[in-house]
Amino acid sequence: MSTITKIRIYLVAATILLSSCEKNTAPYEVHSDSKDGAMVYIAKSINGVQNLQIFPYQEARTFQFAAGLGMLGYPSLAVDITLSEDIHAFDSINVVRELNGLPPYEPFPKDAYEIDKLKLTIPAGAVSSDFVTLTYHPEAFDSETDHLLAITITDASG
Repeated sequence: MSTITKIRIYLVAATILLSSCEKNTAPYEVHSDSKDGAMVYIAKSINGVQNLQIFPYQEARTFQFAAGLGMLGYPSLAVDITLSEDIHAFDSINVVRELNGLPPYEPFPKDAYEIDKLKLTIPAGAVSSDFVTLTYHPEAFDSETDHLLAITITDASG
């Protein structure tokens, strides 16, 4: 048998072997219901404080945020998330500010903002939720005072 024929036989055999192998799906592409190491978070808050733009005064302004999910793979079921205002976090932040000689934050005035929804869903196979829109009215804020609205995740199914 000639050398060229042997090479062709080896190439054909190698092609058949490689094409018959099962695809190895990486763990990060798998849909899973495992909660090991999973973390649900408010996505816009990852970079810290979100500053409101007060000046120039104008009608209502908005910004959006969503919830995100970090885990190995994708969720096999939808993850329902509930948000709420976190008074304990607000108070804790103010304690730290006062210990550092800073004035405490004031809460957002009740008539100064609206949140369109407090329930979100991260769909099965996805890593982020639908958006929440926070609408605020700049003229309702005292520009000489620092305000804070602390939002937290109170429940994330699964």
